[in-house]
Amino acid sequence: MNIKQNYKIAYSALFTAIIILSNLLLKIPIPGGEGYLNISDAFIIICCFLLPAPFGITASLLGSGLSDLISGYAFYIPGTLVAKLLPAAATYIILKKDLSKKKAVICIVLLVSEILSAGIYFLYDYLVIKLGPVATLDLFYNLIQGVVSVILAVALHFTTYKFKNKVIK
Repeated sequence: MNIKQNYKIAYSALFTAIIILSNLLLKIPIPGGEGYLNISDAFIIICCFLLPAPFGITASLLGSGLSDLISGYAFYIPGTLVAKLLPAAATYIILKKDLSKKKAVICIVLLVSEILSAGIYFLYDYLVIKLGPVATLDLFYNLIQGVVSVILAVALHFTTYKFKNKVIK
């Protein structure tokens, strides 16, 4: 294993911790719903902008799954893993198509991925957790969470762009 590989593993662990902390420390309970709002999706997107695919996706899914486990929402882990894979995959599509400097395209692709992610949570809430009408309320808040996360992620992406080119290659 070379030094660059070690750095990627270290950054993956760091982003796993950042995603967990952003989920646990920066959460707002959903009034009348199940769960809470957080900005961890923004850090999932940034993680995937900065790290190569296997490292970014691993850190994103580990951070999200462990957050659910620590918060006492272990029953959400399967839904979370599927839902959080979408923003991560969308980020890698942006990078693969070399669109990472076009703000409008980034926003549209990430917003679509967050809408689909909210839809996955809705289906999971409705069909698996059996929340019924509460699932609709949660959908509304998950959409707000997605929009806020995309705005924050796009702002952070252009701030951290030089970091990726200098440190993580």
